[in-house]
Order: sequence, then structure tokens, then C-alpha cells
Amino acid sequence: MRVHGAELEFILHEADDGGTRLLRTRTGPGRPAGLRFMDVLLRPGYLVMDSAMLLGIKQRAEE
Repeated sequence: MRVHGAELEFILHEADDGGTRLLRTRTGPGRPAGLRFMDVLLRPGYLVMDSAMLLGIKQRAEE
């Protein structure tokens, strides 16, 4: 999935306790400098939104 020149990646990572972790990363060296700067400013908001999204996915997966 591409958003403003960035790649959003969803990665399944095997956890040490035998479970699986779903990680989301935002990459893309081709992002304009202004958007990279905004990413830094908005990082706390991204953390809150990403946590809520991943917790929702977890709850649905465990149903």
C-alpha cells in the first residue's frame, strides 16, 4: 500500500513466547522532506492510532 510516496508494510514476526506479532512500518526514502518532517511531528499521534488499530486486529483475531 502506498501513501504519499511511502510504503506501508504489515509484517508478521514470530515472538519468543511462540506467538506471532503483527508489526506495521512506514518506509520510503523517496518521501518529500516536508512529509518526513510532518512524520516526526505527528509520531505521537501515529503511535496512538497504530496501537488502537493493532489492538482492534488482535481482538478480532482472538474471537
